[in-house]
Order: sequence, then C-alpha cells, then structure tokens
Amino acid sequence: MTIKGIINEMEATTTALSLIFKSFSTGVESEWTRSQEIVYPNVFAIRPQFSSYDSLGITYIVPVIFSDRSIEGLENALEIHSTLNNSMLIWCQQVTNTFDDLNLACTMTNFLHDQEGGLDRCYYIRAELQVFIPISLCTDIIQFNPSC
Repeated sequence: MTIKGIINEMEATTTALSLIFKSFSTGVESEWTRSQEIVYPNVFAIRPQFSSYDSLGITYIVPVIFSDRSIEGLENALEIHSTLNNSMLIWCQQVTNTFDDLNLACTMTNFLHDQEGGLDRCYYIRAELQVFIPISLCTDIIQFNPSC
C-alpha cells in the first residue's frame, strides 16, 4: 500500500457516501484554502507531510479537512456544524472499516473545529488520519532489488 493507495481508498469511501459528501479533492493545504471550485460538503485530503518508519512498518499521517458552508449566513451555523460533525464521524468509521479489511491499522486523531469568515461562511473540521502499514504489506520495499 502506497500513499496513492491510501488517498484512492479515501476517495472511494467519499464516493460511496455521496449522499453525505459531494466532492473529494487532494493536494497541499494552501490549495484547499484558495480553491474557488469546491462543491460542498467536501472532503479534502492533504498530501502526507510526515511519516515514520520502524522495523514493523510505516505510519503515514494524512490531514483531512471536512468542510461545508452556509448559504443563509450565521443563523444556521449550529445546524451546519452539527451535521458536518456527524457526517465526518460516519466517514471516519467507513474509512477505518475499509483499512481494517486491508489489514491496516487506522485511527483518526486531533479534531479541530473552526469557521472561516468571508462570503461563503465555510465551516470545517480538520482531523488527522494515521495509517499504519505493516512492512509485510510494503511489497515495493521488500522486493526492492537495485541493479546497475
């Protein structure tokens, strides 16, 4: 399993939950904050900027931003945030189940709830997905045989 495989599984989960989240995108964090083409509610996976390795495997930390916006202004902020929180928990459970089926350990940590000002009143929850990949599943590493 590679970083691309992790992101692809996350996108597949978002697609399967299309009644909850309308779009999935990935990139660096500044791309999310500058994008004018987000279809809300949205899941944005930030490319992993940190991983750790030991003799048992590799742990990738993938920040994920769940966002939605208010069309009506501030009067429905609590409802939007509550719905977004419930949707995020459903998505997290589905991703965890998917990665468990692939024999990968997966946890969601460090939830940060926030609101961005501006014309669209974007509400978001930023979380970190930690995926542990056992070294036995890293076939690219195990089978690596450099030759000149």
